[in-house]
Order: sequence, then C-alpha cells, then structure tokens
Amino acid sequence: MEDVAFHPDGKRVATCSADKTIRIWDVATAQEILTLNGHTGPVNSIRLLADGQRLMSASDDGTIRIWDATPLPEKGTPDGNVANP
Repeated sequence: MEDVAFHPDGKRVATCSADKTIRIWDVATAQEILTLNGHTGPVNSIRLLADGQRLMSASDDGTIRIWDATPLPEKGTPDGNVANP
C-alpha cells in the first residue's frame, strides 16, 4: 500500500498501491466497497476531496485523475436498501 486517505465522516478509507488500483473500504466492517481502475502505473498518492464524494489520485504513469468515490448502491430496492425476503 502506498497511501491512505480517510473520508471526512470517518466511515470509509481509501487505499492505493502498486497494483494500479484504488480501493475504498468500510471502516466498521473492513469490507471493500469500491475498486477504481484506470491508471497504467502504480498509484502512489490519493486524497479525498473535502466533499467526500470525489477522490484525486496520482500515478507513476504521469497522470492525475479525479474519481467519483461514491459507492454504488447494493442490488435491491431503488434506494439501495436490500429488500427483506
């Protein structure tokens, strides 16, 4: 892992590494909730922007990217809540 960035609410953390990916984790469950792919070189720096919705990354491929860091809702109801069986 090259860098870590905490979401302003403290409920999520973003990590990046030499595998060219950015991962966003739920702090309470330690579950990965989003993977961002697109850099062609190792990602070495990430920052969550103040709104907590966007993430900026820098890579050895010479690019800086801005990502939507909002996890997609889980499958289920339109609001993302999983319906009870």
